[in-house]
Amino acid sequence: MRLKRDFSLHWKNYLILFLVVELSLEVGVIPLFNTWTSLLLNLGAIPYLSYTNALSPVTSHPYIALGLLLKLIILIICVFGQFALILNGVVRIRQDEFSFRTILKDTARQLRQLDPLEICFFAGYFLLIVPFSGIFFNSPLLSKVVIPEFILDFLLQKPLYATLIGIFYLAIFILSIRLLFVLPLMLFEKLKIKAALAQSWQLTKNKFWVYTLKLLKISLIALIANLSLIGILYAIQLGLDQTAPWSALIGGSINVTLLQVGSFLISVWASVALLQLILPADVTLATYKSTKKSWLSKVAKPLFALFALGALLGNGVYLVHLGQTPLIISHRGVDAQNGVQNTLPALRKTAQARPDYIEIDIQETKDHKFVVMHDENLKQLAKLDASPQELTLAQLTALTVHENGHQAKIPSFDEYLNVAKQYDQKPIS
Repeated sequence: MRLKRDFSLHWKNYLILFLVVELSLEVGVIPLFNTWTSLLLNLGAIPYLSYTNALSPVTSHPYIALGLLLKLIILIICVFGQFALILNGVVRIRQDEFSFRTILKDTARQLRQLDPLEICFFAGYFLLIVPFSGIFFNSPLLSKVVIPEFILDFLLQKPLYATLIGIFYLAIFILSIRLLFVLPLMLFEKLKIKAALAQSWQLTKNKFWVYTLKLLKISLIALIANLSLIGILYAIQLGLDQTAPWSALIGGSINVTLLQVGSFLISVWASVALLQLILPADVTLATYKSTKKSWLSKVAKPLFALFALGALLGNGVYLVHLGQTPLIISHRGVDAQNGVQNTLPALRKTAQARPDYIEIDIQETKDHKFVVMHDENLKQLAKLDASPQELTLAQLTALTVHENGHQAKIPSFDEYLNVAKQYDQKPIS
């Protein structure tokens, strides 16, 4: 009830707060970090940076590594600043003292109080715990901090690794609930790390399921609202697609914009709902002599309308230039489970659907030949606990693999390529 009353009274200020923070990150901060990274990699003649060559700058380009480390530290400070801005903004809005000048002053003061230990703590806190609250704390600065999907797929195929991943995710989820109050305690109660951790742990003691259910309720409301919005707009677009192309294009531009704006509004509501949960009702910030509203607060509606108009025009231009039909790529050479992945019978069936490309996987054999296969172990498809590298080409092509109720022999790369040519299919790996 308190959330409903507060949001209905201050929704304009909440919108302007989240909109300005989001646009500042997308237009200003993120491009700056991307440019910084590109310059450092170009100076070191490093073509790319990923988990596969993360240690290369440290061993070969120490100055580049220091520059990247400095960037990481500043990135963590910026993430802290983003959440501090939002938390301070929500408190100021509740105090009816909303202005970006006062919010920036509050945040700058809190940033000055950070020490190196707290920066290290927040690095782990933001990288591990915050992503589990992504529906509430959405930070584009952390959007690329994810485990690559193909690594997860590989690990989940192994029971031990899958169990360990499940335990890890469960532990992080529990921590994210038990440490729910750490950030507001450090910001507004001025507690140090150890004291904030202890107090948050105490506040959530015997209340784990209470807070979990409250967060689940907020998540479900946001999810249902998003799915309802998508369903309504999709149904409208299906009808528009049966009309003239120009009306379908205009309708598509409007619907995509409504989806973006609606999703943003739902996200703002969910974020405010969470912050109302973790912020004490009596928390206040120092009162400034001038409580004059920021000019941004006065132009909330026009600014939001301008944002929506820009999105509408951008979506229209995107749809106009979309033009070409998307490429169709058959993953592992199958179509709707019509055979065993990466095998010749599946290729022949899939070729009838005329995809643009056939995606395949290649493994080297013990005698340095090649077979078409994805898995690094034959146990799942051939019931043989061995890797392709432990068997010769003749041994591998004699094996039968099973999947989706089908069976087939493992093909050599040459065999697969020849059949693909016969059916005028283009394999890619």
